[in-house]
Amino acid sequence: YPGTMGASYINYNVTDKVVCPDHDREFYTEKLFYMPHCYQTNSFKELYGSICNPSTILQRRSDHQLPEEPNFVFCNFCRLGRITPQLFEVWMNILRRVPGSVIWLYKHPHAAIPRLQAEAVAAGVAHQRLVFGAARSPKMEHLKRVTLADLALDTLVYNGH
Repeated sequence: YPGTMGASYINYNVTDKVVCPDHDREFYTEKLFYMPHCYQTNSFKELYGSICNPSTILQRRSDHQLPEEPNFVFCNFCRLGRITPQLFEVWMNILRRVPGSVIWLYKHPHAAIPRLQAEAVAAGVAHQRLVFGAARSPKMEHLKRVTLADLALDTLVYNGH
């Protein structure tokens, strides 16, 4: 995890100048140990160049039961059990304030889907505005599909990092 843990019992954070530039040091509770180049041993551009390439044909929203433009697609691909009632209420407020928008969620566990749909209706949001994507997909397919969303909404306790 590249950010601060914010915990007094963690003394050091291994980082680099890209993840934590000097002007962000004040936000870390740990002593920072900087690697000379980059401590992250992956590069999105090198590993997933086909997604970064503008000529790559990515998936279409209709491939995932999402509305086409100009509708706005929020997404969250965390396990549904990580969505607290308070957070779901916030998300329903967002959907009510953004007409025509949908939220694209991970379809796991399947038993949670009808409950979330019922809660959406109770909050004044049509259950069709909750779109449930495939529970599992290969990493490359997942990385391609997330390009279809306009904005990711994170959970509070377990983030999408």
